[in-house]
Amino acid sequence: MDLIIFAIGISKTNSFYNYLKSNSLSLLKIIKCLNIIKKDIPIIYFSSIRINILSYFSISKKIAEFFLRSYGRKKNTSIVIIRLSHVIGPNIKNIETSLTAKICYSLINNKKYFLYDLDQKLRLIDVNSLSNIIKDIVHNIKKFNGLISIIPDYVKTVEKLEKDVISIFKNEKPTIKDKNFINIIKKMLSSYE
Repeated sequence: MDLIIFAIGISKTNSFYNYLKSNSLSLLKIIKCLNIIKKDIPIIYFSSIRINILSYFSISKKIAEFFLRSYGRKKNTSIVIIRLSHVIGPNIKNIETSLTAKICYSLINNKKYFLYDLDQKLRLIDVNSLSNIIKDIVHNIKKFNGLISIIPDYVKTVEKLEKDVISIFKNEKPTIKDKNFINIIKKMLSSYE
């Protein structure tokens, strides 16, 4: 069975056009190609939980979701929109888009960093958990259609995340007792050494 997984996009740029080009227009080109070759292929699209925050990023994601829903209705095919939260794991290293990676990188490299809105709640999901969810969706694509909200593995404020990462970095006891979370953070830290 054919399937398209659209997992590319940008979340940091100063240009609205760059957001549109990466997050929306490239998807529209795929949809146009599918119309030309007359194929009705299910699409899984990675969106964001930040979709309701007014920003260029969220507008570009909303436009892409609109394109997808329209395509799904016209072609009567499965469209799955996964609104991702903060993904954590040892191979998540982009310090521009991952707050957890930024903290780990900064601690290992003794760099200063600034965190905005320490009270903001983060919904963290382990990349392995996400991988299993996506495998399930792929194998059962006919059963899925529409928006999928992923239940996070951990919910923390920015401040608590920072404190736990620092505690793990210093080999002190973090506030969280979940061994999987501690191991993920240890692996993320070691990936920058």
